[in-house]
Amino acid sequence: MNEYKNIEYTRKYRNIFGNTIQKEVNSLGINCFYECNDIQESEIPTSVSKIENGCFCECSSLKTINIPSSITSFGVGCFYHCGCEEELKKNKTIPENCFYI
Repeated sequence: MNEYKNIEYTRKYRNIFGNTIQKEVNSLGINCFYECNDIQESEIPTSVSKIENGCFCECSSLKTINIPSSITSFGVGCFYHCGCEEELKKNKTIPENCFYI
């Protein structure tokens, strides 16, 4: 059985495999879901520890997203102008720089 490590889900992979983040993924790449307005919710697996810059930027239809405690690194603007931005701002574990670019 192959063991994969350091798997980053990128915009390219999302365009091929869809919006569901697989449990083997460790990080969400730069602009991975940028302007992806066909998603209303996102379930981030606990295997993910990093969300890169602009990852969910301008996802205006996104209404709910879970932020597991496994995420220890948030990129700048990763939730800028996403549909659930106000709700995410209530989560004190998410740095302020996630909401602006």
